[in-house]
Amino acid sequence: MRRGRRNIEHLLCYCLALENRRFKTLGHDFVERLEEAAESNISNIGNFAKSWKCFNAKKECEEGLMFRGRGLVEASVPLRPIVSAPGSPTYNLAKYLTTILQPKVGNTNSYVKDSTHFVQKLKDIKLEPSDIMVSFDVVSLFTRVPLGESMDLIKESFPPDIAELFRVCLTGSYFLWNGNYYEQTEGVAMGSPISPIIANFFMERFEEKALESSVLKPAVWFRYVDDTFVVWKHGRDSLDDFLHHLNSQSPSIKFTMETEVNNQLAFLDVLVKRNGDLLDHTVYRKPTHTDRYLHKLSNHHPSQKQGIIGTLANRARRICANEHIQEELSHLNKAFLANGYNDREIKAALAPRQRRPDANEQENIINKAFLPYVSQVTDRIGIYRIPCSCGSVYIGTTKRSVGTRLTEHKRNCRLGQTEKSAVAEHAPRDGDYKIQFEDTQVITTTSGYHPRLVREAVEIHKHPNKEGRNFLP
Repeated sequence: MRRGRRNIEHLLCYCLALENRRFKTLGHDFVERLEEAAESNISNIGNFAKSWKCFNAKKECEEGLMFRGRGLVEASVPLRPIVSAPGSPTYNLAKYLTTILQPKVGNTNSYVKDSTHFVQKLKDIKLEPSDIMVSFDVVSLFTRVPLGESMDLIKESFPPDIAELFRVCLTGSYFLWNGNYYEQTEGVAMGSPISPIIANFFMERFEEKALESSVLKPAVWFRYVDDTFVVWKHGRDSLDDFLHHLNSQSPSIKFTMETEVNNQLAFLDVLVKRNGDLLDHTVYRKPTHTDRYLHKLSNHHPSQKQGIIGTLANRARRICANEHIQEELSHLNKAFLANGYNDREIKAALAPRQRRPDANEQENIINKAFLPYVSQVTDRIGIYRIPCSCGSVYIGTTKRSVGTRLTEHKRNCRLGQTEKSAVAEHAPRDGDYKIQFEDTQVITTTSGYHPRLVREAVEIHKHPNKEGRNFLP
């Protein structure tokens, strides 16, 4: 175990040495200086950012710890640097800046939100026999996003004080490894909440410039962060020239290219297939996929096991064309049988889920305003008492306004509906005494059904009850 840990440490140090242009060693006072810079810039823009808890309100912030995730795709870069950012001086600030940058991202025709969105966009595409489906993938996008160009774009979109906050976040990517502090000098840190949206923000401007300056342009260009789906109409020979054009736009942004094989191409977790002049689609699994899921004998909660099956079934219905849904569900059935589940469990989990209404799709949405307190209305909800001229009182409870409940009592008395109201049962028929509705009082405004019942019982218990009902002598 110790030897394995030493090997990992040596490997990570070697990786840092190889990428010394992107990482540099820092002094131990760097964290303190970063905290001061973040706090100073936040104070310069008033209290609105503080109200979003942009700055970590801790006496001691935590260091960002670095680990490396294994990458199965890029053989030349088998390890990806990932920084654990929560607790670091700029973490909350990064989350806040993400919210104000988000509206400026995702407004282009090329934007792909997720697999479901991608499948929807495919419906509008018609292919010619000579068209080629292509995928361009940015190599290690996060660690290669040029910070200088990104900051120039931010300065064009935000006032100087907000742009300075972005600068603090983007230049404050650091981590602790083996007792030493390192700063990431190029790219954005994987693990920071602001990194994905900065990468998207930069790539939108990058692709706009690259496509406008290209002599031959793709008929379709869809992009999800660093992956693109392209339909090319200009022949295979010109594709290499287009790839060279993309790679000449920035010293740090480089693309790899993959063309369709056997009339199909994978994008995200969708396998796109030619179907005449239309595009078919089903679930894509990498060659390394093994169909091993959480086993039935696992000690995880049953809801988690069922949730895995249900989630994959839901993905099948979202991604697959209608003619491929049953094929995908059959595949899942076999896979989970092999993982120890029985037919009944699998069938229940694979059943279609009832779709919840999407608030964004509802028409004629009524905007409601709720008043937290209205004098003489809010007060009249809870436990109340109605006196009678004979000296007795009625103790009652209601979750509505007392005025509404009094109207009901009066109607019950008038109609003689004694089975609906103890007040009506007590009300005299000969006029010897009178229910004094005008002297009704609210005893307490206790909220909640059970607390009201308890308080009502307490009030009734305070007085002996000769009639065994709510009316008390």
